[in-house]
Amino acid sequence: KQMMHADVVPERRLDRTCLHCGYCVDSCPESAVFLEEDGPVFDLEKCVGCGECITACPEGVIKILWNSKPENFAQKLAEGGKAAIFGKENSSVFINGLLSVTPECDCVSDAGAPMMEDLGWFMSTDPVAVDRACFDAVLQNAGHDIFKDVHPNTFFEKTLDYAEEIGLGKNSYELEEVK
Repeated sequence: KQMMHADVVPERRLDRTCLHCGYCVDSCPESAVFLEEDGPVFDLEKCVGCGECITACPEGVIKILWNSKPENFAQKLAEGGKAAIFGKENSSVFINGLLSVTPECDCVSDAGAPMMEDLGWFMSTDPVAVDRACFDAVLQNAGHDIFKDVHPNTFFEKTLDYAEEIGLGKNSYELEEVK
């Protein structure tokens, strides 16, 4: 996770009100967050980009400030996936639930209301194929990329293409319904 977020730093959102709860301060492993009258302030010399303060904030006061192109994160995500299964490639099963799909990552305290109906469970021995199948199911159900509606700088398809390029899996799949 740290390597994926290494070029990400927090930024104070001025359109949200800070509750001064201190969760961001308490969550920071580097003591790089301080609370002032207007809310959190960040010592970017100390910040390692872990994103803990972003996920800890119950009001969404902190957002990601990219220090590099978001496409870099897309590639790092694929590389992190490959590293996670290294040595277990032939003994892993990947299960995704397209249930309560929200606008924010499920690691965020207020991920938001579901954006679409539940589409069920997907399973494969290929992590890229199962993610591609889920992404395609969302596109088919919604008629467009609903993730781009809320996060225009996301590059999910680039992640999947790069994952295939580095040998994590294949973008091709066949769906088989199991009851």
